[in-house]
Amino acid sequence: MRGKGKLKEKLYEAQHNNSVASGIGSDLLLCPICLQETPFNDATLEHVPPESIGGREILLTCKPCNNRLGAKYDSHVARKIRFDGFGEALFKNGQFHERDVVTLELGESRMLAQIKRDPEEPDRIAFKVIGKNSNPVDVASFRQQTKDYKHGRDEPLKINMTASREASFIHKNVDLSWVKSTYLACCALFGYSYAMSPSLETIRAFLAGQSDQLPICKVIREPVVSDHRFIMHAQDLGLMLVKYEAVSVFLPCHKSSVDRFYESLEELISGARVNSEATFYEWPERFGQGLFWEVK
Repeated sequence: MRGKGKLKEKLYEAQHNNSVASGIGSDLLLCPICLQETPFNDATLEHVPPESIGGREILLTCKPCNNRLGAKYDSHVARKIRFDGFGEALFKNGQFHERDVVTLELGESRMLAQIKRDPEEPDRIAFKVIGKNSNPVDVASFRQQTKDYKHGRDEPLKINMTASREASFIHKNVDLSWVKSTYLACCALFGYSYAMSPSLETIRAFLAGQSDQLPICKVIREPVVSDHRFIMHAQDLGLMLVKYEAVSVFLPCHKSSVDRFYESLEELISGARVNSEATFYEWPERFGQGLFWEVK
């Protein structure tokens, strides 16, 4: 805890000083999402991207924003990881997680069961009934129907299997988690001049819960996984590109107009050749510590 306390102190000072230098500061830190004054004890270390995919604590947000967006969007990133792992185990003879639980339905009967692979016969899947969460009548019905099937009934036995809520997710919420991470990564790199830009007003208001209008952005899932994260700033195109391992996110540039962002994005998506003098930055270690490494 002592190390995290020191990190929090450094980030609080860095963000506060940057907001003052940007002409919007006060005696307290401003949360880069809701822009509300935040005392030290109410500031929280924010993982960018989410901790479930290896994100690190690179800046501070207020506790309400961190908790609300974490539960609403970042949790779906963790669920997607569980879902992908479940699919890998199910269809490619992988190992299930000990917390992988499914709902089994047979006719009118249903029960909860832990799913696992048979250690002696890897091609077979075994189920362990979770008795405390299943109706004993349904469990008895399951057993009787499977027993009848083993004794030569001609009708096929149709069992529906549904993954638990922990392994389900909403694609839109996963994408919005990427948008949140990208916005915060750019804030960590460029400071409050990025957060306060009119071009980012729609994104900031949406993340702060002040507007239902979806953010101006583009999330692309890449077919090839990279091992490098970086941020590209193309001011002449009016856009920022933040590259993750398997996802690319485009947001408006803070030094250009939203209209220019739309024009450039349409050109890029259409496959048109776009020339740009872009600056590439390494992933920021923490707020205010981005390093550029290439200019084209």
